Amino acid sequence: MSPSASPAPSRSFAAGQGRGIERTRRGVVWWLVVAAGWALMVWAIIGLVGEQTGGQVRSWVVWLVAVAVLDDVVLVPFAVLIGVGLSRFGPSIRRPARWAAATIGVVALATLPIVARFGASSDNDSLLPLPAGRNLVLIAVAIVVVAAGATVALSRSARGGTRGDGLTSDGHEPKGDG
Repeated sequence: MSPSASPAPSRSFAAGQGRGIERTRRGVVWWLVVAAGWALMVWAIIGLVGEQTGGQVRSWVVWLVAVAVLDDVVLVPFAVLIGVGLSRFGPSIRRPARWAAATIGVVALATLPIVARFGASSDNDSLLPLPAGRNLVLIAVAIVVVAAGATVALSRSARGGTRGDGLTSDGHEPKGDG
């Protein structure tokens, strides 16, 4: 191909937008996993409806609708606000901050029943004896510290950061502002 000839047009999803997101072919394994997932959900719904009385099914439906509303009214706007806030920063800050926010969110949701002390009993001190709320905060702080370290590492590598001896990674003096 000569230097003046342009390559063939891209068949990407975001053609013309410079994103380069290409459509992928979905193979047999992908479709088998999708079918297995749907089969599992159908089996769970059949089991739920078959094992419950009318009042219990109604309480499950109310619970599922409440979770959907909570997701749409609280969690999605919160995630959008985090995304908008992070969009103001460069990728060296945005990537670790996204990772930290997602990780803290998943850990907090997974431990919510323990932090809220569901199942705790005043007559049994050995049931949920640890301060789960404090421990969750400590885990969140550790995640933020790791993300801050990643931010420093990414920002240094993006600008060709310095080694411990004050030289850049290629052994030269860093360029000053002049």
